[in-house]
Amino acid sequence: LREEIPCNKIYEDDFILSFHDINPQKKIHALIIPKGKYIDLDVADDVVGIKALRLIKAQGPKRHQLGLALEGNIADPLSFHWEDILVDGKKVGDMTQCVWSPRLKRNIGYALISCSCKVGDSVTLLRSAGREIKASLVDLPFL
Repeated sequence: LREEIPCNKIYEDDFILSFHDINPQKKIHALIIPKGKYIDLDVADDVVGIKALRLIKAQGPKRHQLGLALEGNIADPLSFHWEDILVDGKKVGDMTQCVWSPRLKRNIGYALISCSCKVGDSVTLLRSAGREIKASLVDLPFL
């Protein structure tokens, strides 16, 4: 998108960019990436989910997605079940996935969390068997 590296472009318009993968896993391996977040609310009322999306637009989102950088340097098991995120003992969101990052040398995860929580905030994760782990909210992607 920023044209920092060359790509073998297949298609591009105002909304998406499609290009051939530089390390293809198959004979033809294309990637398609969005250029932003796009939702068309000007559709028929019977479109699945449109009423909820219009309500979110009117009221504003209540949660957003951020990254989590967990404290500690021991790899936790890969996790795909939701775990509570707490601030001052009150649930403010969920960690939706967790994985060990060899590059960052720490566990990282995705947070679906209250819009009142911001990058840099410290939170507590309620992990399996009641373990509490400290974490920091970070921007995505993890860099």
